[in-house]
Parts: sequence; C-alpha cells; structure tokens
Amino acid sequence: MKNRRKVAERLSAYFVVFKVIKEGAGFRDKVVLFLSIFYSLARYMPNKIRHRMRLCYCLMTDAIIKNSSGTFYCRAQTDDALMVSEAHEFQLRGIFEEFFEGNFVDIGAHIGKYTVQIARQLQDRGRVVSVEAHPGNFGALLQNIKLNRLSNVTALNVACLDKNGKVRLYRDSSSTAASLYSTVRRFRGDYISVDAKKLDDILSECKIDVVDLMKVDTEGAEAKCFKGVQEFLKENKINKVLFECNWEVVWEECKSILGQYGYAIKHVGVSYYLAESRGFR
Repeated sequence: MKNRRKVAERLSAYFVVFKVIKEGAGFRDKVVLFLSIFYSLARYMPNKIRHRMRLCYCLMTDAIIKNSSGTFYCRAQTDDALMVSEAHEFQLRGIFEEFFEGNFVDIGAHIGKYTVQIARQLQDRGRVVSVEAHPGNFGALLQNIKLNRLSNVTALNVACLDKNGKVRLYRDSSSTAASLYSTVRRFRGDYISVDAKKLDDILSECKIDVVDLMKVDTEGAEAKCFKGVQEFLKENKINKVLFECNWEVVWEECKSILGQYGYAIKHVGVSYYLAESRGFR
C-alpha cells in the first residue's frame, strides 16, 4: 500500500509538470518551463516529493503562461508558473467557473490567477476588487491585469487585517521561490513594512454594497481579515467566502467568526473551505 501511494504521488507530480509546460504561451515559454522544471527535478527529486515539488517550478527566466483562466506574466526565480496553472488547486475550478455575475473580492490575489479569470468571465456584469499586500507580487498583478486588457478590476496594494496602519509582512524562510508572505509571525523570515486596512473600509471606499463571492488566501492571517470585515458579515452583505486554512488554530478562529454570523461552512478540497450565508441580501 505504501509503495502504491508513492507511485501515485510521483504520477500526480509528473502530470502537473507536463501540464505546466503545455501551458507555455509560445515555443520559447515552453522551453523555459521545461528547462527550469527538469533542472530542479534532476537536483531535488531524490528527496521527498511532497516537500520538494515547489522547487521544481522556480523559473530560470521570465515566461508567459496561457490557459483557460487567462494570460499571465510569470517572473524568474518564482513559482508563478505553478500558481497560475490549471493544475494548481484544480479542485476549486468549479466554484470559479460558475461565477458570471456580481462582485468578486480577491484577498491575497498574488499575481492574479483568480482575479483575471473572474474579471474575464464577468465582463460588464460585475466588478473585481483585487488586494495584494506584497509590492513585487502586486506589480506582477498589475501587469497581468493590463496583459488581459481588463477594465473591471480595482487593484489595491494593502494587507487586509483587523486594523488600519503599518504592519510587518514576513517572508516564509522555507519557501524556495521567495513568493510566500504573511503578516503572521510564524513565518519568521525577512520582513518589509506595508500598509494595512480593514476590508470594511476598503469595500466602502470602492463603493461595493454587496459581495457575491470573496476569496481569502493570506497565509495564516485569514481570521484577522474576517475581523476587519465584520460590518459586512453582520449585515449579511457577503454571500460566499472561499478561504484557506492550513493551521488548526486559524481554522477554529475563522469558524467561530463566520459561525456567529450564521455562515454554513464546508470543506471543498485541498486546504480550502467555503462559507455560505444563510441570509444574503
């Protein structure tokens, strides 16, 4: 049984590798992806796959990815190519593919995989508020919004927390691609100072009355994000919240906050949960 599991993990890993390479926009991009991935594979595959696969997507130079979500500029020395690939978080695809009308809020947008996908689907039938705290990720997000010629996106370079002001954004010292950042101290890597704002204030300033779908992926700061949008939660102005939880203590806090406002929560794959309002206005 153990050997079968290892074989299944290897086959799954190789499927993702070939899927990412196939998504290269042009011949040059496919070559860049091939060389970057297999250079890393040759060096690191003897180690445990589960803990080393992120290394296999650290691009040697910039590349363009094109798939059903959109067209994406991916930076060298990052795992951007994996993050925007259809193979990444494929369990969530149905939730986003069914969204064609309303307001979408993307908290922790990274370089814009879901921002771009939803904005392209909505066209003139809704708006997207895309929030990314890290300046480097935010710059790539803006490039991808421009690359896809989107006019229905408001992009903001802030952290969504339970207070307004300046906060420390820590880099995950265990992340080989240097693209994981969080305001939680457990990351314990280098940090930069960034602006933070409550989501209640952001939505009011953007003149968003209701949120039909919100995605929250803030690497451990999800509960703080929810604490900063309690006015909207209390008034049932957010219909669905898709959020990531990788730590038990964060999950318990998120469950408590959303539960007190009547949200029903279910697990939807990977480390994501979907909370649905019972009284959406």
